[in-house]
Amino acid sequence: MRQLVAMMDIIGMASMLAFIVAFFVARLSLSPESRLTHADIPNHRSLHVQVTPSGGGIGIVLGGFAGGVMFVGFDTLFSSVGWLFTAGVLLALAGYIDDRRALDAPVRLVIQTTVAVGVILAGLSLTGMSLGDSIFQFPGLLASIVTGLFIIWMINLYNFMDGMDGLAATMAIVGFGALGWLGFVHGDDMFAGTAWILSSSSLGFLVFNF
Repeated sequence: MRQLVAMMDIIGMASMLAFIVAFFVARLSLSPESRLTHADIPNHRSLHVQVTPSGGGIGIVLGGFAGGVMFVGFDTLFSSVGWLFTAGVLLALAGYIDDRRALDAPVRLVIQTTVAVGVILAGLSLTGMSLGDSIFQFPGLLASIVTGLFIIWMINLYNFMDGMDGLAATMAIVGFGALGWLGFVHGDDMFAGTAWILSSSSLGFLVFNF
């Protein structure tokens, strides 16, 4: 029981740190004086009609990093999820550049494929799926292919939500929050902590995403 309480304390403090860092980084990066901010000019996908400052998503990345270091330590962060972290940073950097000057579709596809490979190298793969009472197992290579296609599809699906202020961040908060709860219920503290840290850093950004 004490071990569980101690773990929840660590996750709680790491999540709070993620929120604080994300909040202040987003606030600084969105200030008119910041070189990181840029104007989000509405296009055919946008649901807002006014030019909106953009670039605060950097707070999510740095908030998640700070919370992750506090949760598992710097060395463990890179030894256990190094590939996953690298993939996340690459995707965030590509998104930031794409917001400032649109990247060509082939370039985005190459980056997304690289990110998918990073996730697979981190040891995360879809090994099967269930339909009703039937369970289908994917052999090694097929599991990697299915995982890669799923990740690329999800990246593009999620990217379509950025046209409405607050939608993508809210989905991240709710989604990672729910995943964290599932991890906690099933006794996977690492999964739960990681998900809640990302949820908290997204919340720190959401404050400015309206």
